[in-house]
Amino acid sequence: MGTARVIINSANLSAISTGFNVSFNSGFGSVDPIYSAICMLAKSSGSDEVYAWLGQLPSIREWLGDRIAAKVEIDGFRIENRKFESTVEVPRTAIEDDKVGVFAPLFQDLGRRAAEFPDELLAALIASGFATTCYDGQNFFDTDHPVSQAPGGVVGSVSNYTAGAGPAWYLLDLSRAVRPFI
Repeated sequence: MGTARVIINSANLSAISTGFNVSFNSGFGSVDPIYSAICMLAKSSGSDEVYAWLGQLPSIREWLGDRIAAKVEIDGFRIENRKFESTVEVPRTAIEDDKVGVFAPLFQDLGRRAAEFPDELLAALIASGFATTCYDGQNFFDTDHPVSQAPGGVVGSVSNYTAGAGPAWYLLDLSRAVRPFI
């Protein structure tokens, strides 16, 4: 006598998929990523987003006479969305032999990895900040970012980098709506 085989049909595949989703979501929910504390989260519905205002946040001034509106440029810092994936193939024989339960830890770990992935992207972004330009055309970490100084809009230079002999460390103001990373 042979063992009973699972019939591969839409109902059984749906049940298997639901079980894999539960495992994935369990792993995803077990992680407390740090990117959401450091990054400005922005929804995107297209292939990219343009942040034209990044270098144009006006200072507050005493209101005397007419209002002076800050001019926001049409062009700005553009971030292109990228797509990521990880696909797992479950062998047909594992389904037919009712052995899909052995894949639950794999999907749980895949969920954990998916939750940690934005932190990996953030770490790579920070590491590349010494050689990657940001919204003002300077490297993200640089000694001479041009910044409009109030009053009068005179452009000055601001540094967010100090060289040192030890390992790099970062001081971030996370209290504001505009965060250091998007």
